[in-house]
Order: sequence, then C-alpha cells, then structure tokens
Amino acid sequence: MRARLRTLLLLGTMALAPTGAAAQALDAYVQPPGMARLEFGGVFTAYDARFGADGKRVSLASDVLSGPLTAESFAPYSDQLSGLQTGLRDFFGSFDPSVAVDSESFRLGTPDVRIYDHFVRVPMGFSLGILPHVQIGARTEFVKGGRLVERLGFPEATVGANPDAAGNSAKLEKLGAQWADLGASTLLPTDSSTLGQALQRIAVAHGTDSLALPDSPVGEAWFTPLVQPDFGVYPLASGLEDWRLGDTELNARVLLLSTMGQRGFPGDSALFGLRSSVEASLLLPTGKEPDSLLLVPVAVPQGRSGYSVASVTDIFVGRHAWLTLAARYDLPGTQSLRRRVVPGSFPLAVAGVIDTVQFTPGRALSLTIAPRLRVAEAIALGARYGVTRTSDATVRARTADGIVTGLGATEAGTIQRFGLRLSYSSLPGYVRGEASFPAEFVLSYDRVLSGPPGLPAASGLTAQVSLLPRFWGGKKR
Repeated sequence: MRARLRTLLLLGTMALAPTGAAAQALDAYVQPPGMARLEFGGVFTAYDARFGADGKRVSLASDVLSGPLTAESFAPYSDQLSGLQTGLRDFFGSFDPSVAVDSESFRLGTPDVRIYDHFVRVPMGFSLGILPHVQIGARTEFVKGGRLVERLGFPEATVGANPDAAGNSAKLEKLGAQWADLGASTLLPTDSSTLGQALQRIAVAHGTDSLALPDSPVGEAWFTPLVQPDFGVYPLASGLEDWRLGDTELNARVLLLSTMGQRGFPGDSALFGLRSSVEASLLLPTGKEPDSLLLVPVAVPQGRSGYSVASVTDIFVGRHAWLTLAARYDLPGTQSLRRRVVPGSFPLAVAGVIDTVQFTPGRALSLTIAPRLRVAEAIALGARYGVTRTSDATVRARTADGIVTGLGATEAGTIQRFGLRLSYSSLPGYVRGEASFPAEFVLSYDRVLSGPPGLPAASGLTAQVSLLPRFWGGKKR
C-alpha cells in the first residue's frame, strides 16, 4: 500500500525554492542593530512539462491521461461508448459481417494534452538587526495561479459528436426501426474512419440520403462533461485562481565570523574577506491551498509547516569578486489534504474516493554555490547552481489501495537548479557616505535542470526590491 501511495503527480513551485516564503538567502550579511530590511517583489514561475522516470520531459497530464482509453482504463467508456459499439456490431452483423468493430476500428486512442501552468507570487519580508551580529525577520507572500489548456484532443479516435441526431435517426430508421437509436447516438463514427465509411456506404446502398457523420473526432467539449460528474473533479480547462495568502516564515540569523566587521564588503586594501552566518526558520501554515479536486491539479505548496536550518558563507577576493556557499536542511511537517484516491494502474478506471490524507513531504538537504562579480560600484552579475537531495515523503489515507493525485513526486531524488542574477545596491555608496539611503534591486532567472519523476520542469523570473532604513545606531558600519 505504501509503495503505491508514493506515486504522486505534481510538486509545484517547490522546484525553485523550499517554499515561497522560505527562499534561500543570497548572502551571509547580518544587519547591524537598528537597521531594518523591507523586501517586496514579484516571482513568475511557469512550466508545461515534468520529469519522467527516465529523466526526460513528459506532459503534465501523462500520469492520468497516458495510454489508450478503453473500457478497462476509462470508466465513462462503458456508459458512453459500449452501447454504440454494440449497436454498430449488430448493424454490421445484419448488413455486412465482414466489417469488424474491434479495438482497431472503434477507439478513442491516447489523449493529446498540452497544459501550461504558471504562478505569480508576491513575496514580502521584514527583518531587523536587534543585537550585534543578530537579526530576526518574517516573510510571507500572496499567490495567484493559472492554467492554459493549449490542447486537449483525441487525434486517434474514430468517433465524434453526432452533428444531426434527429436526421441520422430518421435515415437509419428506413433500414429498420431497430436502427433509429443508432442514428440518434450522441457519438457516431467519423466520416474518415473505416466504420464511418462502411456505415455511409450501407445507408446509401439501401436508398437513404447520405448520413451526416462527424468530420472530426471527439475533443474537450465531449471529454470535460464526462469527467466532471463521474470523477467529482472540476474540468480540465483554462482559468485563473483568486489571490490567496501564502505560508509565513519566522527566522533568526546570527553572524558567526566576519573579517570585515559589520561592513557589507572588504575594505579598499583588503585582498580577501570572509563572512559566515547561520539561520533557523519556522514555517507556519498560514497559506490556503488551491482547489485540489482537479483532474490534473495545479500545485503550489501551501498550508505547510516545518523547520529549517541554514549556513551561508561568503568568500571575497578583493572588493569585486566573491563566492557564496550555502547549505540548508528542511524538515517539513504533516498536513491534512483532500485528494482523489484512484487505482494505481488506471487512474480513470473508476471515479475514485475523495479522502482526507495525511501528507508529509520528504526532508531536503540543499547545497548552493553562487559566484558573483561586481562590474561597477553598485552593479554585480552572478550565477547560482544548487543541488537538493530529497527523501521519500509519506502519505497516509484510509483507502486500502490506490494512488493519491496532486501532491508531488515523493520518491527520494536529486534536484538540480541553475540561475543567473543581476543586482544593484547602493549599500557600498551608503557606507562611503556617497548615497543618502541604502537600497537593493535584484533580477534573477532560475531553471530546474533535473529532478525525480513528477517534478515540474519549471523556470522562474524574480524581481525583488529591498529597502534598508536605519531606525537607530550609527550610519557607518
């Protein structure tokens, strides 16, 4: 049971950070007593694929809508298609037994789905130096998710929506009253299919007018109304969520070592500099999770609790180049979620059970290396490479068997990320007395390079502004 419960679908924007509020620190700087930092910005994250078992990119819907939809794998097949299939077999058995109504000639095929998910996050933070080498702070965010269903079709299907149920019923009734219901079926073979051509040939040969057969296979307009009532989910359709509050992080940071005192960088004559700090964080589940009862859920991790510790070290070479080394360990808590529990082999074979599951994300150890180069007094360019090792998550549900949709990849695995960064800071000029107010602006791009099965292949663009007012204490550091 536990092995099957570990098969989950989407990890959401954990691809770019442990949580929206608990992002990895950019450096080891600790604000002096009396200095505050006000942070606000915007983060845009998007993806249209996830990583498969072989590490390659696959469709976001591939775990649910993968493989041909048949009577065994797709519950609505029996209600919507089995009666039509039986009717066609009886019809051709009476008029042309050589026409076979089998899995090759009568099929839905494999759905062709392309989904584009995106999220806009507005993070906000406040931190304050309260003692020499000690600062405390808090972060939260607002989140808005969206989805664009670029494509949802069944190109291999040999059936389509009946364009003229009344007319087709009247025409087939001329061949026998028992065929009126066949002509009035919701679906009929397409005009280009083997069955459609055979049906048209027999009707015309027996003196009726040509049938109005569908010119295209079934699509979203047919599929969505089926899964919505049968599976208790909302349709797979484009849309935007409402803004919602994210989780909140409380943190404290302590400066352990600095060869530069409390300045932000080495002095003019210094060849090397070293700064190191540690941070502890508490994540509070203030966020509201988005609606979970979707066929392919839009997953942003919210409503989560946990703890984390981090160590950040800056190594300076003169005033213009430095390297940040960071390590972070996240220990998440357990949350209760409403999810669909469905058979592991055929997620759409039955409607499934809406159950409250207890989900504990896996522990995560993240290592980051970030080189940076100051190209001007206030402007710096940088890159960032990160590796995160996650452990297995645990899921507990009352249902005896099945998989839980819409939580995330729970197998232990390694996530690799890469990013680029451009920053502007007036802090050096402020220390020199050349700027009246310290402020920072950061523009960064991050991309997930690889990860365990189910992890979205996400990329994100972040813009952040930080203001550093001084409430008490001296100006110089």
